[in-house]
Amino acid sequence: MWFKYPLAIVVFVVLAMIQNSILPHLWILGYVPNLIFILFFVQVFFEPQKEFEFGFWMAILAGALMDIFLPPYFGVSIICLLVIYCAVKTAQQLLSEVSEDFSIFSFIPMFSASFLIFGALVYFASILLGFQINFGLKIDVIISLILNLAAACIMFYIYRAIFIKERNDNQLKLL
Repeated sequence: MWFKYPLAIVVFVVLAMIQNSILPHLWILGYVPNLIFILFFVQVFFEPQKEFEFGFWMAILAGALMDIFLPPYFGVSIICLLVIYCAVKTAQQLLSEVSEDFSIFSFIPMFSASFLIFGALVYFASILLGFQINFGLKIDVIISLILNLAAACIMFYIYRAIFIKERNDNQLKLL
């Protein structure tokens, strides 16, 4: 699986270029989906519990690409994504005691909470470091969340179709 790191880097860079060059011209109600955060979250969501290394490096890569476009401090998004990564992995570990199957019904609330927490962390970092960022009004946050959630659900199914092999345990097994 050595190729997953270069592949992830290429996909993240391509999505960053799309997000910052094409999507601002195709906005919906003044908002564009955060493709970098969405891909980061989808990869972390589907990452096996025993492989913490890949998600850690993806948090750093995604955060670095986000920080390139978030002036003036480099590292804010990296730290925020590392916090999100740890929170998601902790939540998945707690939920795995109940069920091993992570479906869209567990993806939606985890993504929504992570997206809102990420926005709040970046906003509080902007207050502490003294740079200007707009967290938005309540309706702005809701519209942005709905748009990003719709894009995340699409990416959830695409990622699952390409990279996740379904187990077919419903067949009768004869000895």
